[in-house]
Amino acid sequence: MRTLFSTADEEPKNSFRRWRETVFERIVPVELTAANPEAFQGTMEAAEIGPLSITRLTQSAIQTEATAETIRRHGKHDTLNVALVLSGEVASSQDDRTAIQRAGEIVVLDRRPAIMTTRTDSQTLFIEAPRERLERALGSTRRYTALTLGADQASTSLVTTFFNQLVRTYAGLPSDTADQMATIGIDLLIAGIAERLARET
Repeated sequence: MRTLFSTADEEPKNSFRRWRETVFERIVPVELTAANPEAFQGTMEAAEIGPLSITRLTQSAIQTEATAETIRRHGKHDTLNVALVLSGEVASSQDDRTAIQRAGEIVVLDRRPAIMTTRTDSQTLFIEAPRERLERALGSTRRYTALTLGADQASTSLVTTFFNQLVRTYAGLPSDTADQMATIGIDLLIAGIAERLARET
């Protein structure tokens, strides 16, 4: 993955402001509140794999909130935000559901008001997944937003392992192969969500 931004390259007094600007540009406009703005550290890495936009964030404790106002400022309503937690602990809230995701776990958030909070350093892989593919297979996103795909679920492990390996190796893939790998990754994700929903039922 290529590094888009690191606070290590910035003056401490400017680092959190520049982090917010980069998140706005790369992911979506959101309200960011750092636990300690003066000591905030973060690194943003990115990959474009077929039709998928993937971002890896390594950051200090922070709260990220998508509000009705910030949602109006972006045009990514044809995608969903899939978060694979690589380290740390994330609390996610959306659609009257709140859940905790730990390392090796996954959560899906729609482009509606939502909050993600970390109380310590964390690393998360964010995938912009095609809404149409997931809704066609699984129905309304309200069934599974902020629902934890646990690390104890075999399909969750397959999804996280696949995407971690894909972001390490994608640079050597021909474009048509990258497209196929992206499709396989989304199919695995859909299978994982379907398994989780079956447990819920």
